[in-house]
Amino acid sequence: MNFCIKSDVGKTRIENQDRAVFTVKNNCALAVLCDGMGGHFGGSVCADLVSKKLESKFLDSFNLHLEPENKNAIGTWFEGIVFSIKKELNEFAELNTQYKNMGTTLTAAIIYLDLGVAYVFNIGDSRTYIYNGLLHLVTKDQNNYNRLLSMNVPREIAKNITSSHMLTSSLGPNMSYQLDMSYISAKSAAKYFILTSDGIHNYIEQSVLELIVQNKKMSLEQKCNKLIKTALSNKSTDNLTVLLVEVNNGK
Repeated sequence: MNFCIKSDVGKTRIENQDRAVFTVKNNCALAVLCDGMGGHFGGSVCADLVSKKLESKFLDSFNLHLEPENKNAIGTWFEGIVFSIKKELNEFAELNTQYKNMGTTLTAAIIYLDLGVAYVFNIGDSRTYIYNGLLHLVTKDQNNYNRLLSMNVPREIAKNITSSHMLTSSLGPNMSYQLDMSYISAKSAAKYFILTSDGIHNYIEQSVLELIVQNKKMSLEQKCNKLIKTALSNKSTDNLTVLLVEVNNGK
């Protein structure tokens, strides 16, 4: 197993409000990416709090004796952790009222490194992909665009609505969230897990992202740098972060 995290403030933002962490507990890895929002640096504070608290709670309380296929137990554990983090964000904002409107996206993966089983979680529009010879988007952006599609609004109309990229779910003191979970079976044979903020995936076609990830001549660091460079050359206007995890050394 190898991993690489790369993050860039981009060309238009003053501060980088993205955060990503990766940690391992015995045979399990946790990958987390948060994209903060909220002016006056509240976004970076929220993304920092959520990513660090999730890492800490994973190391402290994730039960390695849970059966990897026990979707209910693992999903319930993660839901409880997010609920407790939400409560802690509320308490933090009560003491620091300048951060009452802070918020963040969250995408995370719990990966059983020896089994190839994984759980992917999502709030907002940061993304997790897997690559197993082909690139697959695991998460679904929680935004107005997908809400409109669910209401049978034609795709061409939905994407041209000004508010289409506005989030319908995010994690913060005064925000409501919906936690989505996806199960990745061993049969998926995932070689890579790719977590990205929208400063990356909104500015790179999925086919291009796939070509970069599958390039066997590039190291993980080179792939991450290439993704950021490509998004910047496509005029990304946001912070850019990618967390790339290679399992079984790509074999």
